[in-house]
Amino acid sequence: MAIIKENIKELLRQKMQEQIEKQTKSLIQAKSSIAESKLNETKSSAGDKYETGRAMMQMEQDKISSQLDQLMTTKNHLKLISPDLMSDAVKLGTLAITDIGNFYISVSLGKVIVDEQEYYAISPAAPLSKVLTGKRVGDSISFRDRRYRILEIL
Repeated sequence: MAIIKENIKELLRQKMQEQIEKQTKSLIQAKSSIAESKLNETKSSAGDKYETGRAMMQMEQDKISSQLDQLMTTKNHLKLISPDLMSDAVKLGTLAITDIGNFYISVSLGKVIVDEQEYYAISPAAPLSKVLTGKRVGDSISFRDRRYRILEIL
C-alpha cells in the first residue's frame, strides 16, 4: 500500500502513539512485578541482605516511575503537534525528507516504521533537529561528518 504524502504525518503519529502505549504497558507490568516481588520478599536471618534487596527493588520502581512520567510527557507533547501543519521550512511538526533519512521533528522516539519506510521521530532539542530547523528544500547541512540534502518538507 503506497502512502499518500498528505497522510504520512497522521500515520506516523498513530504509530508513535502505539509505540508509547506499548512502552507504557511494558513499564507498568515491570513495576507491578517488582511490587509483587517486594511483597513476597521474606526477611531472612541476614537482615541487611533483606533490606538491601528491598532498597534495590524500590530504586528500580522509582526508575520505572520516572520513565512512565517521561512517556506521559512525550504523549502529551505529541498531542500538541498538528499533523496538518504545512511549512516551507523545517520546524516543529514538519517531516524533513533528506537524501540520508526522514526526520519528523516532534518528540524523541527514535525509529518509526510506516509501510516499510523508516522515519526518525526526533525532538526539536536534538542536535540534528537544531541544525535542520529553518532549512528549506534544496538546502544542505553538515552534521557529524555527514552531508544531508533536504529533498522535501511535509
